[in-house]
Amino acid sequence: MKIHPDQIDGVRQDQQKQANKAKQPTQAFGDLLNREVESGAKAGSSARSASVPPLPGLQGIDPMLQIEAASSVEKPGAADTQAAERMDSLLDQWDAYAASLESSSNLRESHSTLEQIAGGIAQLKEEMPADPTLRSMVDDLEAMAYTERFKFNRGDYL
Repeated sequence: MKIHPDQIDGVRQDQQKQANKAKQPTQAFGDLLNREVESGAKAGSSARSASVPPLPGLQGIDPMLQIEAASSVEKPGAADTQAAERMDSLLDQWDAYAASLESSSNLRESHSTLEQIAGGIAQLKEEMPADPTLRSMVDDLEAMAYTERFKFNRGDYL
C-alpha cells in the first residue's frame, strides 16, 4: 500500500481539529466559572441588601460567606467566677504535684499535695454551680485524683 502526502494532510488536519476542541472546553469552563462567580456575587449582594442591612465594619467581604452579627455574651456570675478561680488553683496544685513527682525529692510532700487536691475537688464539687461544663471538668479532675491516689498507694512512684 502506498501512502500519498495528500492523504496524510487530511489526517493531520483532523487531529489538529480534535486537539483544538479538547482545549476549548477548559477555556470555556474557566470563562463560565468566572461569569457565574461574578453574577452570583452581584445577585447575592443585591438580595442580601434587600433583606439584611450590611454589618458595620464588614464592607468588602464576600456576601456568600453569610457572616452574621455576633450576639452579646452575658457576664459570668459570682459563683461561676469563684468556681473558675478554684479550678485554676486546683490546676496549679496539679502542676506542683507533677513537679514534685518529677524531682522525686520527697514523696511525703507529694502525697500531701495529692490529698490537698482531693480535698479541694470534694469541696468544689459540693459548692459548685449547676453548670454542666464545670461539672464535667470537676468530674474529670476527680477521676484523675482517684487514679493518682491509687497509683501512689500501689507504689508506682517508689
